[in-house]
Amino acid sequence: DKVAQDCIDKNINKLKVSKSVKLIHANSGSWSNNNRDVLFDIVILDPPYDDVKAALIDKLITHTKIGGILVLSLPPNIDSLLPDYFEVLKHKYYGDSSLVFYKRIR
Repeated sequence: DKVAQDCIDKNINKLKVSKSVKLIHANSGSWSNNNRDVLFDIVILDPPYDDVKAALIDKLITHTKIGGILVLSLPPNIDSLLPDYFEVLKHKYYGDSSLVFYKRIR
């Protein structure tokens, strides 16, 4: 989503964190296939609610460093079944959406 990417990019610049934040403009599945060993401290996944792909989420969560944070946005009627190496830190409901914060423990 170009509008969302532009907003994130503007916030990175406003916060002056461009040296420590990397915004990736790419197809997530293809990027993951080509960067299997790349890990991040924070991973934010916000899939389209009308087309949540569990296999893609399973692939992308592997880019979270041990001790890192994963934030997953889902419709409230979809339960997230992540592997046991993620522990739930907080679960928030916002009307027609759900935000779950996880920590990767191993």
